[in-house]
Amino acid sequence: MSALLEATAALVERARERDATVPLFLDAMREAERDPALRTRLAETLATYRQVVAGLVAGAPHPEALAILVVALGDGLLLHALVDPDLDVAGAVDALGHLVSGGAP
Repeated sequence: MSALLEATAALVERARERDATVPLFLDAMREAERDPALRTRLAETLATYRQVVAGLVAGAPHPEALAILVVALGDGLLLHALVDPDLDVAGAVDALGHLVSGGAP
């Protein structure tokens, strides 16, 4: 799970550096509401990602639900980091890791 959290933090940092792929992904998510074909492809991609995350938290109660939550939190963190360049991303990712691990150090 720590590798996933590290990847999430790295993605957010890339967004701060104005990596063109991050805004493109966010634009695709928004456009998917209006484009059924894009919605289908993006939903499939996100479902695969959530399956990977669910596998990483397989020992937790309700791993599929937890995967949905973790992925959505990552998306939200990404959006907030784009708006607020002073956001403590590392602290947020550490807090998420603590939460997902059930409070274990």
